[in-house]
Amino acid sequence: MNGEVITAKDLRNYKALALHKVLRQGKLPFVRLIELRRILQRDTVVIDVEPELPQQPVNKILPVERFAIVFSNKPNGLPKILSLRQAFPVVPHLNLTVANEPKDLCLSELPVAEQRLVWTPTGLLLSLRHWLRLTARGELHDATQALEPVFFPSAERVLVPSLFFSAGAQVLPNHLELYLLGETPVERTYGAYVPETKPIGTAASAAVSLLGFTYEASPQLHGLIQEQPQTLAGLHRLLSIAADDFIGQLRQTITQWATQATFDLALPLMGLVRVPKQRVVEAAAETTEVWAFLTTQSTREVGEALACWPDATSPIDDTAIVQNQLALGLDVPIALLNPVAMISPAQAAEYNGLHHITPLAYVVIGAGSLGSQLIANLHKAGQGSWTILDNDQLLPHNLPRHGLSGRHLGRPKAEALAEELNTLYELPTASYHVVDVLQDEAQSLAPIYQDANILLDTSASVAVARHLALDVTATARRISVFLNPSGSDVVVLAESNDRKLRLDYLEMEYYRALTQETVLEAHLLSTGSAIRYANGCRDKSSRIPQDQVALLAAVGARAVRSAATKPNPLIKIWQTQPDLTVTSLAVSTSRYRQTSAVAGWTLHISTRLMREMAKHRATRLKHETQHFRETGGVLLGAFDTQRRQIYIVDHITAPLDSQERGDSFIRGVEGLLDKVEAVKKLTNGQLDYVGEWHSHPPNNGTRPSTDDRKLFSWLCDHRIADGLPAVMAIAGDNVNISWYVDDLAKGHAHTCL
Repeated sequence: MNGEVITAKDLRNYKALALHKVLRQGKLPFVRLIELRRILQRDTVVIDVEPELPQQPVNKILPVERFAIVFSNKPNGLPKILSLRQAFPVVPHLNLTVANEPKDLCLSELPVAEQRLVWTPTGLLLSLRHWLRLTARGELHDATQALEPVFFPSAERVLVPSLFFSAGAQVLPNHLELYLLGETPVERTYGAYVPETKPIGTAASAAVSLLGFTYEASPQLHGLIQEQPQTLAGLHRLLSIAADDFIGQLRQTITQWATQATFDLALPLMGLVRVPKQRVVEAAAETTEVWAFLTTQSTREVGEALACWPDATSPIDDTAIVQNQLALGLDVPIALLNPVAMISPAQAAEYNGLHHITPLAYVVIGAGSLGSQLIANLHKAGQGSWTILDNDQLLPHNLPRHGLSGRHLGRPKAEALAEELNTLYELPTASYHVVDVLQDEAQSLAPIYQDANILLDTSASVAVARHLALDVTATARRISVFLNPSGSDVVVLAESNDRKLRLDYLEMEYYRALTQETVLEAHLLSTGSAIRYANGCRDKSSRIPQDQVALLAAVGARAVRSAATKPNPLIKIWQTQPDLTVTSLAVSTSRYRQTSAVAGWTLHISTRLMREMAKHRATRLKHETQHFRETGGVLLGAFDTQRRQIYIVDHITAPLDSQERGDSFIRGVEGLLDKVEAVKKLTNGQLDYVGEWHSHPPNNGTRPSTDDRKLFSWLCDHRIADGLPAVMAIAGDNVNISWYVDDLAKGHAHTCL
């Protein structure tokens, strides 16, 4: 060994002093201090280590190995661990060193900054013994650990299409454009794109066209990290280990290009070398390592250096081509780049911990605060393709809670959001239409709806949700996600896969839940005043914290992703507390029965309600006098006057002052108005009084009696003031219920369910 022998008092590095103290104590029986030296002004501790060895080691580690622990001159530097045995085996996890220099062991995969925080002299010695033991057993490189690269990556990165990393790729592009995407004081990142997929945005500089050469190498066994090649000849030397004729293939390719006018030999050459990597000998290739290099010379100059033709002025034809096998590119310098695969949705799903994702085509209506963030969450999780429909522009008041940045101000939200989504993956996954889906020109959207798997409504518009449920002809499931007025809760309504429980039915079930669950009493109440951002009467924005919107957008995205993979319908509400803890409530659903047109109106009746009406009637079949009593109550629901739809969702049983007799029923009024008003308040006016219902005695059918007709006529007259039809239901045996509807223009009609 070089350097001078020193004593402990000559040590300058505090880490070396600490290591010497541990060794002098002699409490680690597997290690022995040999001497102290100073080599090139660096404190060096020489030790012998006795590792635990198997009876039949895979790698030749001796019973006693000698090492020099060379400490840095910098206070925070970490020491090098150098083997002093010249024949120390070439194994994984050795740092790059100059030829014939001592092997430098890599003891930790932690970043240097993290190692500094936990470094101790005892920890170093234990790690060294552990390294030797596992290396002897051939287990140091864990089976789940990535294979060692052939050489350390360059600080200059290049993003390349993921196709180059695909083991089964057969046809690869031979024309690329190189963009400088960004740089720091110590590194640069380029992007190599096929011309059809240029990068989006202003970060990329103008393109430099290149000719792309791809070489498929023979499989190599991972092991010692090599020094980076500086020339084409150096690269050829690395590949010739596996008997590859890299230069021969490159020479042949350039020769072929020279005979075709489509290839401009004045362009620089970018090479991508695909090297299948094996973990052990005779094993199948486990991964594909990609090397990337650039030539500073033109492709023609590279061809001249490789003796592809006699000289640059000679005519290039089949007879003039000369292949000089001795010209290996010693004078062709190359710049190595660190290739990084561009990402695909499937790979993004893997990064999100998702497996076996079925790509779905989403059509999203609404690109507002919630929608923009929810879409981004799903898109970053690799969830399919996206078509965004919205007719709004991004304005300043949107920015505090929107997924888009201020550089998109004034642009249509749909256009800007689709553009942002398309910067994520190597191929576009998003499109857009600046359109109001409720207007007549939206008829052109029919093919888009028909090609979708999911129609995702994030518009927070009842009109849009009804339109998607009732007016759009498509097999796609409808899912609606929206915030409550205060922004504290997020609601997800997802249709069943067969669409038997449609979005409009889920909407009604959601309203009903608001009247049943005490935790939802304040759900639709607004908190705080709105902010007026312009002069229009509708130019107002709510006061909702962005962190709350972001949290609920994450919850909503997870719920959509989950619901899209399951066939059942879903109504679920997540509520945030002031400290942003989240609770959830799943709402049970009822199917609906749809009637044929009754006096021009279509009724949609909850089957749960019908069962409850029958159950309430059954409680009056017997009482203390053993006589049947008629009963009834008030029907609750909603009118859609645009489509002439009536949703009958719930009921209020007969008030206490009602008169229930064996042959008649007179509904009372005690407390009834307060109950109806409470329902209207809890549902923000979405559920209201719809009509009346009463029961008939057993074996009496459900046709209206004379008194029933008088009641219905009276009811019709009183509903004229509301501009709505009267509705009356008569419940009979076996959940048989007749429904009567008044049409102000056409008279009365009924149906029986």
